[in-house]
Amino acid sequence: MVHRLRLPNQEVRSALNEALLTVWAPPQVNALANAATFAVYDILAKGDATALRDHFERLFAAIPHDWYRKNPNRIAVNSAG
Repeated sequence: MVHRLRLPNQEVRSALNEALLTVWAPPQVNALANAATFAVYDILAKGDATALRDHFERLFAAIPHDWYRKNPNRIAVNSAG
């Protein structure tokens, strides 16, 4: 039997994800995520569009190219781990 957790709204979903990340991820991952988040806030506060574009280009460049393809088998392969 498979149970599925349903969350009432985006705020609860976001808070749960953040709590799980804090508990399950190694401290280095949390530190990198916090640094990236603060970097975006700083860029937005400065109004530097070029830096914001560069930041997101680096972020998306780190995503494996297989994630872009429309391939239903991809989920099964990636989930199998």
